[in-house]
Amino acid sequence: DSEPRKLVVGQGIVLSGQITACERLVVEGTVECSLSECRTIEIAGSGFFKGQAEVDYVDLAGRFEGTLTVRERLFIRSTGKIHGKINYSQIEIEPGGEISGDVKVVPGPSRLAGNGPMEDADEAGRAYANGEAN
Repeated sequence: DSEPRKLVVGQGIVLSGQITACERLVVEGTVECSLSECRTIEIAGSGFFKGQAEVDYVDLAGRFEGTLTVRERLFIRSTGKIHGKINYSQIEIEPGGEISGDVKVVPGPSRLAGNGPMEDADEAGRAYANGEAN
């Protein structure tokens, strides 16, 4: 991959500190940090992120603990688990995925543009997050 500003934290690697100006962060190991100026986080099934992050997109198959703000889309895969203070514009949760903590919907660029179909998905996401889904 010749993607500019891509950081991969491989399986078995532990990284702590602050990460800035990263286009894409791929977490296969453990990251304990504050993340800013990053567009996308991918947390693999073996990955664990603990800390604070403000990004556009998250693809979560592993675990996240902390404060997360997702300006665009949060995708929680069936093996994904997220706990903490979570703010998102759009969410998709596969069956088996887990989200808990202080969960809020925030306006994002697509919501401000008036994309109506996400409203139903957001309602389903809120019901699931609040334990109201059947």
